[in-house]
Amino acid sequence: MANNSQSLSSARKNKADEFYTSYVDIKKEILAYDKSVWQNKTVYLPCDDPNKSQFWQFFSDNFQELKLSKLIATYLAADNNSFLTILDKEYGIDIHCIDGCDFRSTIAQQLMRDSDIIVTNPPFSLFREFLAQVIKYQKQYIILGNVNAVTNKDIFKLIMDNQLWFGPSIHSGDREFKVPDSYPLTAVGVRVDNEGNKFVRVKGVRWFTNIEYCDRFKDLILVKEDINDLQKFDNYNALNIDKVKNIPVTYDGVMGVPITFLDKWNPNQFEILGLDVMMPDNPRPNKRFLYKRKETYGRIMIRHTSKPLRNPDISAFELHKRIFQDQPTAAINFDALFFHPKKGYFVVEYLLCDEHQTVTPWTSHPNRYWHKNWRKFVALYNAAKKLGGQLLLVNYAKENTAHSDEIKAILVEECDPVNGITKSQECNMTFAQFQQYYQNFNNECLQQGL
Repeated sequence: MANNSQSLSSARKNKADEFYTSYVDIKKEILAYDKSVWQNKTVYLPCDDPNKSQFWQFFSDNFQELKLSKLIATYLAADNNSFLTILDKEYGIDIHCIDGCDFRSTIAQQLMRDSDIIVTNPPFSLFREFLAQVIKYQKQYIILGNVNAVTNKDIFKLIMDNQLWFGPSIHSGDREFKVPDSYPLTAVGVRVDNEGNKFVRVKGVRWFTNIEYCDRFKDLILVKEDINDLQKFDNYNALNIDKVKNIPVTYDGVMGVPITFLDKWNPNQFEILGLDVMMPDNPRPNKRFLYKRKETYGRIMIRHTSKPLRNPDISAFELHKRIFQDQPTAAINFDALFFHPKKGYFVVEYLLCDEHQTVTPWTSHPNRYWHKNWRKFVALYNAAKKLGGQLLLVNYAKENTAHSDEIKAILVEECDPVNGITKSQECNMTFAQFQQYYQNFNNECLQQGL
């Protein structure tokens, strides 16, 4: 790596981590998400001087197209004064002098609480601390960092908990960053343009995000059928895979793959079991596995998922829509069917509450819109009864929205086309409470071996 470009490990030691992301790289990443992500949202740039930042330049250029509500930046100016700049769709641009702009300052934390999406290239040396603060305030984010950050146990846990993944636009290679005039150009992979601006190329950078995009669930194409040339670790019962392209098609056991696997990870295709140093049965706790008597580079332990349990066939529903188009049909679809060894069948339907509505998951109820969807609910209820089971409705809001921590569970006991749900058991829970209950319920169902 050192022979080809400036690495992040050395870059972070220079000139206060002032590495300025290019407009092109920002544009590629932001436009890879659905535009609805940005509509009516407040975007906060906590490390960006509008006079220098290409983040500010891009979002201000595309403020109308993305339908943003507000753009905010906090920064330290050349005179060491801190400033807050706000671009509002109603009031235009406003600039304030503030008492400190470090992301750990009181005002920066308040701005983070009040914003919807955090976007920036934070100081490389403070990446982990910065990410922890973003997670603390449960915000959506797109931030640039070093791929090796995933080997940190706290960050890797976020990946396993589905709170963090790589963004769509960078999967390999290096990226060019503008640096201050005082930056020493002593490494390979540096240049100065015709205007005297200095640039360095940096390997191993990735966008880290918790915002969904379509290609995240695109299967990694596997072609390797023969595993005879693959060997297991010396001290751990798993195949050592040196290159992602060598992941075998049909092997059902545990495999250790490079951290660059995350560039192409589809959570519906592979289950992540943990980082090598984190594995509870690691014979050398907190150390890498041995392969041919040498420590390997960081390995992520994975295995193929089970399609019946983990890969709902969304394409089948898309085919159904394609066939019938706008015609009404006699068919119904439901979100989940469980068989509990003691309680019998459960038909489960998830009901999304739109964050733009005045109701929340705790205050909404199917009876509010029964006249629109009564056929669906009655059909689900009848299907559950035919199975000798029960119908469970679950109100929820999208992750990282204002009411994402609210869940209402409605066990329907009686309903009819005219009067709606007339008898039920209902419970308002936090997401964590419902998750624990639902996971326990699922584990009980799995004891049947279905």
